[in-house]
Amino acid sequence: MTSLLRHRKASEPDHSGNTTSTEHHDQEEEKGREKIEAKGKVKETERDKKRNGSRRWWCLDNCCWFIGWIVSMWWLLTVLYNALPQFVTDAITGPLPDPPGIKLKKEGLAVHHPVVFVPGIVTGGLELWEGRPCADGLFRKRLWGGTFGEVYKRGVTPGVVDNEFFGRHTLQHLMRMTRTWDATMSMLPKGGETIWGDLDWAPEEGYQCRTKDKQQEVHDERNLSTEAISSQRERGLHTGRIISFGKDAAELPSSELVMKDYKTSSKKNDLTKSNVSCGDVWTEYHEMAWESIEAVADHKVYTAETVLDLLHFVAPRLMQRGDTHFSYGIADNLDDPKYKNFKYWSNPLETKLPNAPDIEIYSMYGVGIPTERSYVYKLSPSADTCYIPFRIDTSADGGQAESCLKGGVYVTEGDETVPSLSAGFMCAKGWRGKTRFNPSGMSTYIREYLHAPPANILEGRGTQSGAHVDIMGNFALIEDIIRVAAGANGEDIGGDQVYSGILNWSEKIKLKL
Repeated sequence: MTSLLRHRKASEPDHSGNTTSTEHHDQEEEKGREKIEAKGKVKETERDKKRNGSRRWWCLDNCCWFIGWIVSMWWLLTVLYNALPQFVTDAITGPLPDPPGIKLKKEGLAVHHPVVFVPGIVTGGLELWEGRPCADGLFRKRLWGGTFGEVYKRGVTPGVVDNEFFGRHTLQHLMRMTRTWDATMSMLPKGGETIWGDLDWAPEEGYQCRTKDKQQEVHDERNLSTEAISSQRERGLHTGRIISFGKDAAELPSSELVMKDYKTSSKKNDLTKSNVSCGDVWTEYHEMAWESIEAVADHKVYTAETVLDLLHFVAPRLMQRGDTHFSYGIADNLDDPKYKNFKYWSNPLETKLPNAPDIEIYSMYGVGIPTERSYVYKLSPSADTCYIPFRIDTSADGGQAESCLKGGVYVTEGDETVPSLSAGFMCAKGWRGKTRFNPSGMSTYIREYLHAPPANILEGRGTQSGAHVDIMGNFALIEDIIRVAAGANGEDIGGDQVYSGILNWSEKIKLKL
């Protein structure tokens, strides 16, 4: 009992002790509590960070798994499609038609004429079209290649053409610049306003961009009078204006247009910086004064003829080089010796076909895909001398689903790359019958192939495609070529096959024949 009482006494506070000591003790306890709370907060913050980090990684991990799942399923379906027995495949996709070669061989066709393909080289891709049985699944698949620049760079030591030490003198820069202007000059429309229309007229007037049955559309267009075409024509549709600065300039009648002469403006730019400041891309419009740039936009509209004058003004040196290789006019006298120069060979309106009356010419191309025809541009002011001052106005839109103007581009009938007017005019009129462009009267035929997208994802790029490149896999096109190579003539394969308004459009063009 004594020890217990002594312990209780010792544990009781000393009420007679020093007050300062008690306060000091309380402060120490308060500091201790604060430290404990601070440590707790730090631990809680670290837990939150870990939780947020794990959540982010969880989202990324799920995305990766989802992408992996899609890719795996795609490959699985592809393997199953190529490995399943024919009757299973037929049950999924329906009976597949024989390829054109097998089909026509069963009909007894045999080789009669040699076939020579002359490719228009835009890319350096290598696709497998025929190989050993183990490569059957790679039919029409690109195995190698890419753009011109990629192909050329493969033949040079890696890193050489990209070396910043060589700056703008590298092959990479050369390919960027020459390929851009080469494509521009080679694809400029030939024949000027006679073929492509002027400020108020274009051959395709009356063309409607709304989606409907193509056969019915062709029938309707062929039976429309001139007045009916004018009444159905989209308001303000002037596709003869290749370039318009502003949507209003593209739609206004020519009588209401105010076009300033840009050729009288000062061309010299006193504020031009060193070429190196623009990195590895430099074009002649960087040397133009702002006054000239504004004057070009103030001219408002450009046709197939005046756009050539514009390019000579903007890039005179590059266009001078291009003029030695290309020509865009219409010959007055095809017997003039000057037309023997190679620069005219790419223009069918400045050359004539050889004297070979037994030869037949077929123009085969796709239709049914909206194709670029003319553009709405805008001026893009900037204090930087390296900017691009003229750009397509992507905000310009027709406002309706069936409008031909979308994203600053007016579209017309074509194969997504080449308008039907360009692909079919010579066979429809310029070379049809005995003309000065076809003095021996070779027979010409138009074979249009209406575009149809792939029926399912397993069909690849489709066997009825009318797209500019994919048409090479179009069964109907291949069949026509094989029949001609086997000895058939144009009448044997059905003569003209037309889905567009090319015949009607060609009749509107007043060309001296």
